[in-house]
Amino acid sequence: MRVPARALLLALLISIGCRDARPPVERPRLAAWVVDWNDALLRDALGVVRDHHEVLSQIDLFRFRLTTEGDAVATRPLTALHRRLVDTARAYGLSVVATVVNDTVGGDGKIVELKDAALVETILRDDTRRVRLARRLAAVARDEGLDGIDLDFEGVTGSHQDRFLDFVSELAGALHADGKRLIVTVAPPPVGTAGKPPPTSTDALADLAALVDEVRVMAYHHHHPTSAPGPSAPVEWLDAVVDRSRAAMPAEKLSIALYAGGWEWRNGRREQLTSSEAVSLAKNLEAMLEWSENADAVHFHVDGAKGGIEVWYEDACSLVRKIERVRRAGIRTVALWHLGKQDPELFSALRAGRCERPTTRP
Repeated sequence: MRVPARALLLALLISIGCRDARPPVERPRLAAWVVDWNDALLRDALGVVRDHHEVLSQIDLFRFRLTTEGDAVATRPLTALHRRLVDTARAYGLSVVATVVNDTVGGDGKIVELKDAALVETILRDDTRRVRLARRLAAVARDEGLDGIDLDFEGVTGSHQDRFLDFVSELAGALHADGKRLIVTVAPPPVGTAGKPPPTSTDALADLAALVDEVRVMAYHHHHPTSAPGPSAPVEWLDAVVDRSRAAMPAEKLSIALYAGGWEWRNGRREQLTSSEAVSLAKNLEAMLEWSENADAVHFHVDGAKGGIEVWYEDACSLVRKIERVRRAGIRTVALWHLGKQDPELFSALRAGRCERPTTRP
């Protein structure tokens, strides 16, 4: 039977239309915190967004702390550079949220205490202050045109968990009423972590996941300022954090945060380093770089008085491998702490989908 030309054309157009209507393949989500402690960090972040937006999905402006009275206050006033960063991120389709951390600042704006759990617990015990803070944070998201809030209240003890959940529920309700999202960033579950903040129980992870859009688990600082030298996220520990976290909630609610820099242990002192600073230090000391298979990380040691110097850090290859490891476990969203600390080659390596391990000399 001969098919009329018009019918063939119609069938072809329908076929093309159906192909074009297929949903695009969703790219993996990679969020990154942006600290605004100075303009140089904001300019660096702006450059990353411009040059590597295709591998990013969100930026988190780490810019709100708590006053001693329990109100939220910005690290610094919103500047034209902030706006440029936000507008550029939005132009490329990235989400923008603000992180609120429980660092306490005084009337002069200077930090009084880092990760002030006692202040949070005081707020949680006071219904009026708790509700007021939830409304204030919802207003921040609304007034600054953000997509949501990332709540990073660390060190709150389990005895205050019910009150904390009440606060999270109130904040989530206020944000959702405005079409905004709530992320809660928490310490990892107990899988051998001996540092601070205290671990988050799997029950608490499950309770939070029922209320919020995303629970972000900090899978880093397994070795930390008060520990012996070692990698931030050895792979066996990272796998355990991912497995226990995923068992507590749906995978689509979970994201894993990774550290993008390094730590230096020297003569009893500990100091955070960017990846570039770690490489520069190794060059200056003529140190031999070593790749750790157990940690997927780079390290070096220089002998000297009082124990010498030991450095562990993440380079482009170590982070590419860790991000891939997390995604193979079924977790699509990874967050980096923070832009400015990463290996300058990281985003090119992520875009290429491959990396090279460092040579034995920096």
